[in-house]
Amino acid sequence: MVEAEGLDEQLVSLLLKYGAIKRSGNYWEVVPDWKPVLGGEWLEVMVFLLLKESGYFDDIATGICVAGLENELDVVMVRHGQLAVIECKIGSLKGALPKVRAVATALGRFARSFIVTSQLSEKIPPVYKARAIHYGVRDIVTAEDLPRVAEKVIAGMRGGR
Repeated sequence: MVEAEGLDEQLVSLLLKYGAIKRSGNYWEVVPDWKPVLGGEWLEVMVFLLLKESGYFDDIATGICVAGLENELDVVMVRHGQLAVIECKIGSLKGALPKVRAVATALGRFARSFIVTSQLSEKIPPVYKARAIHYGVRDIVTAEDLPRVAEKVIAGMRGGR
């Protein structure tokens, strides 16, 4: 249990959204049987926290819905007026590229797209990496680079491709 006062409101909102915590008087309590850790939500939360902690971004949000897009955007951030969108995937990368393409079409060519995966780089086929570049993905951040996700996104937001 953690005192409710003084906690980051965005973090509390995110953990509440995924059912990871519940209010208990003046405290937040971790829900003992929190199931989303078995799904992909843990990766979204981790990416959000790493990006926020970096201090590089002007704004960061998760679970954003955009008119015209079927799925929500996992993690969205802005830095100096430039938008970046991250698609988070644990296990299979199936479905990531069509979603990235839909996002790029809806948000325009100045939005930067990234994929963050719990897989190791060696597990991602070179053909997939090439297709990702073709789809406009700036970088695929793999498990070994997850602690440096903020730096990878900053590098991918610079310049054109």
